[in-house]
Amino acid sequence: MTDVLIVDDNADIATVLQEILALEGYSSAHADHGTAALAWLAAQPTPPRLLLVDLAMPEMDGPTFIAHIQETAALRAIPIVVMTAERNPTAKLCGLPVLALLAKPFDIDDLLGHLRGLAEQHAA
Repeated sequence: MTDVLIVDDNADIATVLQEILALEGYSSAHADHGTAALAWLAAQPTPPRLLLVDLAMPEMDGPTFIAHIQETAALRAIPIVVMTAERNPTAKLCGLPVLALLAKPFDIDDLLGHLRGLAEQHAA
């Protein structure tokens, strides 16, 4: 089972995140945009524990991807953390449910804190 699916068109950011997550003991996968992420999710026997989603991406942006997730019963319960350099990201999210919003550049400890919190909830 993959812990985190990183959905970001910036391969450098995704690679660094994957390396840091691996050092912390988390498995991850990367998709370049929302369409690729939906295809990856459809091919998995179990969903990841967390979706880490950029807002601005080509082909399918973050808000559109999150809306698709919310329309799919099997995926709706996956917590979503949004990362963005946008100045007013809440306006683009239009009320879509997210666990947290991380402004780029963000402190990796904030992301790890969310992962640890999910692990604690799962263990309880």
